[in-house]
Amino acid sequence: PSMRIPIPPLLRPLGLALSRRTRATSALATASLALLPSRNLASSAALSLAPLPVFSVLPCLALSATVIGALNLAGFAVTALSRSHKLTDLVGTGAFVASAAATFYRFVLRPATTAGSPIPLRPALMTVAAATWGARLGLYLFDRVMKTGHDSRLARFFPERPEDPWTPQRLASLAGFWTVQSIWGFVVSLPVTVINSLPLVVQSAVPIGPVAVVGTAVFLSGFVLEAVADFQKNRFKASPEGKDKWIESGVWSLCRFPNYLGEMSLWWGVYAMGFPILQTKYVWTAVSPLFTTGLLLYVSGIPLLLEEHAKRYGKNPEFRAYAERTPILLPWTGPPKNKGFPKQDANKSAEGKEK
Repeated sequence: PSMRIPIPPLLRPLGLALSRRTRATSALATASLALLPSRNLASSAALSLAPLPVFSVLPCLALSATVIGALNLAGFAVTALSRSHKLTDLVGTGAFVASAAATFYRFVLRPATTAGSPIPLRPALMTVAAATWGARLGLYLFDRVMKTGHDSRLARFFPERPEDPWTPQRLASLAGFWTVQSIWGFVVSLPVTVINSLPLVVQSAVPIGPVAVVGTAVFLSGFVLEAVADFQKNRFKASPEGKDKWIESGVWSLCRFPNYLGEMSLWWGVYAMGFPILQTKYVWTAVSPLFTTGLLLYVSGIPLLLEEHAKRYGKNPEFRAYAERTPILLPWTGPPKNKGFPKQDANKSAEGKEK
């Protein structure tokens, strides 16, 4: 038999008032929701009523970290044993493909198939975008290193001669490189990983809107720009003219690093694809395009190549003319302030013009 707890006489008026207020609020909410368009109702229900704590994405993040970490660990082992860096870029970009595919299958495709629901468009688009970029860039870089036989960026991590043993310092340096590459893959994959982690009801409730359409267009533009830049440079370097010369034709006449401009753009596009959902509790995934942009602008991309180009071609008047008239990154922005030459050379050039 059920037990009824008696309410003290002093609290009965308060309980009656709360009961009436609850019924009135419920009726008002029902009437208000009935007036909303069904699409807005679905979006509101998904984003404001569904319990989506930030830590709910942890299983998907853990899967992404495991996949990326395992592949890079295997890459490190093979590289150390074979003393060859030819697989480095293929493994690094391939980890993006594997992470996107694994999280999409585990948290989107399998639940949708089990429930007999249609596959949401947004996670499918973002997964295909990340996987397509990783596959194209990885195969391109692998083909390039197989043709050239070496990569000057990575040679410093290995013993100078094949017969030299590994020193603890060089081995630690190589391990550090693979660790950084793992972090790069995990961080840049965040928008795709988080979108793939969300429940199907959230995915289906938020339609593909104008922001996601613009993001898709930005991704495609960046992807095509990077692919065209790589193709043109590869073809130029394979010709007799480009053996010991820089490229300044095609998209390389618009700016000095169109491939990097394309890569930055496409990751901002991927983030924009997911922004209608990510803007709620997962706006922090913007660290993905910010990390890519910062890395290429200030760390391992443009600064290193500017220094390398200055050493190789800096004394060539034709190259200096190209560098002085061509923007570093953004086309049609006029001559760059930083032309990539040491300050001493720039001062000497300015003094020569004054004389």
